[in-house]
Amino acid sequence: MDERKNLFLICKEAIHNIIKYADCTEVIIGIKTNADKIRIMITDNGKGFNSNGSNPYNGNGLSNMKTRAEEISGNCQVTSQPGSGTSVEIIV
Repeated sequence: MDERKNLFLICKEAIHNIIKYADCTEVIIGIKTNADKIRIMITDNGKGFNSNGSNPYNGNGLSNMKTRAEEISGNCQVTSQPGSGTSVEIIV
């Protein structure tokens, strides 16, 4: 139950961030599963941000997503570049 709740909340936060900050025209959500793993990719074509440095949106959302993934023995990777959109990959 905790795994489902945390996966839902991570995806909800990613989509919330897209709506609030991305200024995009397209969002792609993909889900792949195999015998013991689930992989969720949420990608947008928005304005992006520097995910390797200072983030102008210094809220708790990104760190909460990563913490929730760790709580269920998973990983959450956020990749973004200014002008190139953002990609969130969750593997549990």
